[in-house]
Amino acid sequence: MNTSTAVSFNALRNAAYHQAISMGLPTPKLEAWRYVDCGPLATLPKDKSAAINESQDNARGIVVPVGKSSEPGMVITNGTWDPEASPPLPAGVTIRGIAGDSVNGDPLVESWARRIPHLSDISEAWSFADMRSGLECHIDAPVSQPLIILNLATDPSSAWRGRITVKQGASVQILLIHLISPLARSSVGLEVAVEAGGRLSIDEIEFSSQSQSLLGQLYVHKDISVHADAETEWHHAGRGGELVRHCWQVHLLEPGARASLASGCQVRGNAQNHHYLKMNHRAPKTESNQLFKQVISEGGRASFDGLTKIFPGADDSHAAQLCRSLILDDQGLMGGRPQLEVEADEVTATHGAAIARPDGNELWYLRSRGLNQNEAMQLLIEGFLGEIAHSFSLAPARSLASQQLALHLVTDNPA
Repeated sequence: MNTSTAVSFNALRNAAYHQAISMGLPTPKLEAWRYVDCGPLATLPKDKSAAINESQDNARGIVVPVGKSSEPGMVITNGTWDPEASPPLPAGVTIRGIAGDSVNGDPLVESWARRIPHLSDISEAWSFADMRSGLECHIDAPVSQPLIILNLATDPSSAWRGRITVKQGASVQILLIHLISPLARSSVGLEVAVEAGGRLSIDEIEFSSQSQSLLGQLYVHKDISVHADAETEWHHAGRGGELVRHCWQVHLLEPGARASLASGCQVRGNAQNHHYLKMNHRAPKTESNQLFKQVISEGGRASFDGLTKIFPGADDSHAAQLCRSLILDDQGLMGGRPQLEVEADEVTATHGAAIARPDGNELWYLRSRGLNQNEAMQLLIEGFLGEIAHSFSLAPARSLASQQLALHLVTDNPA
């Protein structure tokens, strides 16, 4: 794309479309997709009219109980932010929508245009090519109320991108909810910058719009930059879907930058849930913590592929990375690859992965106290994943996360 002249929004999307076509669909031969069953990528629904009709039905009357308000702060329906459907934003938050050729030469569009030739992941390319709107969000001061973002997707080509900037000394808590139809493919790109002394906490939860069905395809790309003495916490919970994949790029850029990531997933049946992560310590005295937990059963597939890299000069940094998984039967599949590269001095760095079956002694102990097999297993899983749910910042988010991570066993013989 020629970026020497003003770039339009539609030209940006068109360039991303051609970039995606040139990539082709990924296969497990690609390093970043090595644990993924890529079959769903080639089997998108052909009848978009059913998805669009469902979108119009589901967009009415959706409520998210958070704090004193029962409505989201932002509603994004199939990639389009509708300010009229969203209540007023909390004080200290400003949001600008970007769409259509009326934004020719917009600085954010220009910066995105420069990224297009360097895209290497098909789902990130989709977040540009299928993008209905872009959002630029500024947090200018400490925000006393949570900012709630609802991503409602029922269309097979739903996509949006957002850039969130937490200004120096500002702080905010965000609840990000993905409500995804079994018919949908939702591609989301989030660029986050936390400036010096800023604080950002995000609670992210995934749901299917049909409670008895898997959500469709969800791809979330997160590019997070943390500056001096700033802090980012990101908590995630979900049950997977036809194909759910989170890509994390975290950059700790200046001394005192801190990042903490925690994710819990309950993956069963035909569901997939994958995390591909790079944590980059680029300055001294930076700190990161990662905890990813999965429970897999009945043919579910999950993975954690994470690299923590401490660059030259990032001395006196601390990094901890841990992935723990429980597989409940012989059908589940878990791919775990924690990695650590240290090129600095005087650092404290740990990484590890553990894949196990439920502890028979613990189950026996619980059953000896009067619980049946299902109850004992549910309690064991609740304890395993409860650590993640309890880490969520917002009380309503902790409740929603606990619901998503609960194990629901149905059997003819619960004894």
